[in-house]
Amino acid sequence: MNKLLPILGIMLSLQAGDLYQISTFRALTEQVYEGNVRYGDLFKKGDFGLGTFNGTRGEMVALDGTYYQDTPDGRLSLVRPTEKTPFAAVVFFKPEQTVKLKSAKSFAQFSNMFDHFITAHNTPHAIKVTGSFRYIKLRSLKEQSPPYQPLMENVYEFHDIEGTLVGFWFPPYLDGINVGGYHFHFIDEKKQWGGHVLDFSLKSGTAELQTCYTLTIDFPPSEAFNHANLEAIK
Repeated sequence: MNKLLPILGIMLSLQAGDLYQISTFRALTEQVYEGNVRYGDLFKKGDFGLGTFNGTRGEMVALDGTYYQDTPDGRLSLVRPTEKTPFAAVVFFKPEQTVKLKSAKSFAQFSNMFDHFITAHNTPHAIKVTGSFRYIKLRSLKEQSPPYQPLMENVYEFHDIEGTLVGFWFPPYLDGINVGGYHFHFIDEKKQWGGHVLDFSLKSGTAELQTCYTLTIDFPPSEAFNHANLEAIK
């Protein structure tokens, strides 16, 4: 029993709506691909979210407390606790609002439609969309070794697939901290395929939203992060 107390203490200190993040998205685009946070520790920070792995060895999606890692072709496997991450964002997901979604022919059309449900315009939101997709275009990151290059991706598509979009909406003023606007990773209903969402056509679905009133960022204690150019792109 005593061995469980430290874990329970950490979990109780994070409430629904407390968004926990490793580093910044801007740092990731500046080739800060090495972090010191183990996924075994990240599991305690949230049950829902997205991220990547040291050396950009695939992308991560977390749903219902289970963390998955994709390969360059999108096949999923369970994340090992010893893996580390240079960027991730997770939350204990407790939706405050559920809405039925109409058909959307593209990610852009979905975004325009969904903006209506974002009422706290200066506050991040966690968003879960469960639905049926005519088409979805995904990417995974290819593994790299130093010296690192800009993100290298592999793009693939699925048609007539059921699954879930896991992600966040961040207000524009936080772009660079995370991704301004909508940022989703996908996981199919059988938990076999997934990846970072580039585009999709939605037949129908259900969305759940949670407002994230607290954002905690764990900055990497590394030379790469300390010397990266993290100024906003103008």
